[in-house]
Amino acid sequence: MVLTAPHRKAGDVIRALAWLGPDEVNEGLEAVLPTLSAEDLEELSAVRAIMPIWMAEPVSARIAHA
Repeated sequence: MVLTAPHRKAGDVIRALAWLGPDEVNEGLEAVLPTLSAEDLEELSAVRAIMPIWMAEPVSARIAHA
């Protein structure tokens, strides 16, 4: 699988979460995850390993329940 997240919606989500920062990551995910397609969620999940831990942990938890 080629990771294309930087040029797709998953990349937009990562940039938005980085901008929000650790204190608002959960609120950001709550707002955006319901709007993502299955493909977008898959791409977001695929790049968790390169996210900062403060971002990767909430993303992993939320995707597991999506």
